[in-house]
Amino acid sequence: MVDSRTDGFAQLGKMYGTTPGFYLLVGPGWHAEVPKGITKVFRASTNTGNVIPRVFLDDTQDDRLENADKR
Repeated sequence: MVDSRTDGFAQLGKMYGTTPGFYLLVGPGWHAEVPKGITKVFRASTNTGNVIPRVFLDDTQDDRLENADKR
């Protein structure tokens, strides 16, 4: 996650072993109560930012061919 200056302010997970959860992304002026069920709050240094997801697929070519036949 990066703020509007493209400074990284958080890394949500890793390729393996990341625990699922509910995350709250807030700007520097946010001071409200954290809603129930939020795993972690990430605070950016600016009010605008970007989340750049990366998707990792752990399958083989055979898996892809088998799933293509099911479509």
